[in-house]
Amino acid sequence: TKPVHLWTKPDVADWLESLNWGEHKEAFMDNEIDGSHLPNLQKEDLIDLGVTRVGHRMNIERALKQLLDR
Repeated sequence: TKPVHLWTKPDVADWLESLNWGEHKEAFMDNEIDGSHLPNLQKEDLIDLGVTRVGHRMNIERALKQLLDR
């Protein structure tokens, strides 16, 4: 369990998969989202990444907060 800021793109994809949001993995990979980007992701970034469902955005934002708070 390495620090989030050291996560690779596949680590981020695995994290999304572990939260049952695998449908968003490809967009994160295509847009080169690695662990260094996660702390700075905003709602607008998630929309740009194709996370169009409000519930999914809220869940990802909540999971990011939990991830970064540990």
